[in-house]
Amino acid sequence: MEPTVTDALQAMTLEESPIEELTVYVGGLTSPIEPGELQQQFVQCGYVRRVVLPLDRLTGQFKGYAFVEFVDQVSVEKALLFNQCYWRGNTLTIMKKFINSDDALSVYVGNLWSASRLEIEQIFSPCGPLRRLTLPVNKWTGHPKGYAFIEFETMAAKEKALLLNNSEFKGMVLLVKKKRTNLPGFIREGLLHS
Repeated sequence: MEPTVTDALQAMTLEESPIEELTVYVGGLTSPIEPGELQQQFVQCGYVRRVVLPLDRLTGQFKGYAFVEFVDQVSVEKALLFNQCYWRGNTLTIMKKFINSDDALSVYVGNLWSASRLEIEQIFSPCGPLRRLTLPVNKWTGHPKGYAFIEFETMAAKEKALLLNNSEFKGMVLLVKKKRTNLPGFIREGLLHS
């Protein structure tokens, strides 16, 4: 039996999850490159939790940049000192990963076909204070599209909301994920994780 919203709320404990504030962008890379190679380069800054090498969605080719996630802010600051350093024949650009502050505190919630605004607020308000709830609608019919975006006041509230993923609501399994930042001119891309 799938967990219900109530079950998930009762079991709320913050689990360790990737923190975008601890991620740096590394540009100017050439292919082929393995995540382990980049991890070895940055281990001198601190413990590297993960390396992500974005791939072109259509060709599957490496795009020439990466994201390196650390476990603490001190390691991030050390990594930023290597901006414009020379590695494997190229000058690297290293900077903090861009995070839209609204997106950092927001979640996407899917499978809300029959949910009202009030019902959604009742499900997620135990997680913490909600700053904004957006329910997209079809521009021709005015009917809800079946998903919502919820922005919370705190990161702890967002993390608690993520624990509601796969919980049941009105016979549907909720899909609760981090809201991704939409960048104009960019498409979703394949990712290779280390």
